[in-house]
Amino acid sequence: MAVGLFLVMSFILIFAFLEPLSILARGATRIPIAGVDVEMYKAILFVTSALQAVFGGLIVGKFRTGSVYAGFLHSILLSLVVILFFNSMELYGEEIGRILFPVSVQTPPGPGP
Repeated sequence: MAVGLFLVMSFILIFAFLEPLSILARGATRIPIAGVDVEMYKAILFVTSALQAVFGGLIVGKFRTGSVYAGFLHSILLSLVVILFFNSMELYGEEIGRILFPVSVQTPPGPGP
């Protein structure tokens, strides 16, 4: 459950916050925003979710059978879920993100008459 929640929060963070912020930073001339490297944040979220999957699987094995070694199967399965999620997010994430989090970019008003 924790891994699934972390994956959903990663998706929301990337496509509802970081992608629009990077678009804003690219087009900003008067706003002092440093460039946002979305790919770096995706890599950080992938590594942290992979670590959570491995250690979460080991903890589940300890809870269910009393042995940490029994959690290796859970760790492998959760790691596969993380890998599949991030690969599918690379393929279909922008389309799904546009549907779930529409961003309307408005142009600033020009000089008056």
